[in-house]
Amino acid sequence: MNIQPLKVVRRIALGLLDRTYLGLYTIVKLLSTSLSTKEREAADEEAVLFLFINAIGDFILFSSILPALAHRYAKKVPGHHIQVDVKFVSLKDLEGKKVRRFQYTAIDDATRVRALRIYPKHNQKCAMDFIDYVVEKFPFRIHTIRTDRGHEFQAKFHWHVEDRGMQHVYIKPRFPQLNGKVERSHRTDKDEFYQLLTYTDDVDLNDKLKAWEQFYNFDRPHSAFDGKTPYEELRRRLNLVS
Repeated sequence: MNIQPLKVVRRIALGLLDRTYLGLYTIVKLLSTSLSTKEREAADEEAVLFLFINAIGDFILFSSILPALAHRYAKKVPGHHIQVDVKFVSLKDLEGKKVRRFQYTAIDDATRVRALRIYPKHNQKCAMDFIDYVVEKFPFRIHTIRTDRGHEFQAKFHWHVEDRGMQHVYIKPRFPQLNGKVERSHRTDKDEFYQLLTYTDDVDLNDKLKAWEQFYNFDRPHSAFDGKTPYEELRRRLNLVS
């Protein structure tokens, strides 16, 4: 395999990850559709990317256009768009019994500041309670809440958001990448929080999740902001728009 083109492919893929709503899984999945079944089975992610570049030369041109097309989804003002989603969390207690919990997540499109909370159920009541928590947690006014069309985000939730003076909009069906920031943050939760977690009870889980939320917002560097934390980016943007 030619190493130089592979470096180019890596650079393009990283650019897409940082500058658009697409995730690595989505990119690889889309690219791999151009390959035969045998090629997909034999190829790892890097090979899929490399072979796709050879198969579809227009991708390089498209990759330079896509960030501009996706720019409309990247809001500059904190609070303009908040992506909300639910992560299904499977845990085991100290006796080895399976425990299912639901992490409700809100992330500011502009700054990546997040609010997290664990609930025992996956319904509209929990979703409405979570929105109340988000409103209290975020240090800026929220304009729009953006969700998928899950059952927890239906009529009761919709009007609860509207009654609190915010707009609620749904992303297009079958386009989860439009809420890509919250999806990617869930992968970070899996890799950097839940894989290291020992579950004892819900009180301990919520305490640890609060500590993780604090670390993510105030201490964890973010590649999209050249190593700044979400709250450092928040302060920068508030200075710009004030």
